[in-house]
Amino acid sequence: MKCIKIRGKKRQLCVGDLDRVIFILTRSIMPSVDIDYKMEFSDQKLAYAMITTENGVTIFDEVNIEQVISHYFYINYDVTVTSQNWIQFQDKYFSIVKVQDFDERHQFMLLYCKESIIDEVPRIPTQVGFGDGFGEFGGG
Repeated sequence: MKCIKIRGKKRQLCVGDLDRVIFILTRSIMPSVDIDYKMEFSDQKLAYAMITTENGVTIFDEVNIEQVISHYFYINYDVTVTSQNWIQFQDKYFSIVKVQDFDERHQFMLLYCKESIIDEVPRIPTQVGFGDGFGEFGGG
């Protein structure tokens, strides 16, 4: 796959730049006994990404008039990724605000994201590869 130029930048994006492991999560809203609904993540997909941050983002108590972009995630093109998905990177969650396909080439996608604080959502155990405690069958 060829490298492509990132507009407005003096660099290109290549597959080798996608060196961070992220998880793309599918959100589902479930009925709950205590409250009207609760948010859970029903599916996860492993992806590799290049992550950049936005300069000078200040958010007070998660309140702002416009959608503030705090992080950019560059990933391989995936038609199933939309602004309805979420991203988990390490112990942080990011809501996807906007999705961009570079020049409609279907090679790479740019995900404009906002870091979100999620306390009520159970953490999904994320594991790359096989190891101790993998599934119900034990270690590998």
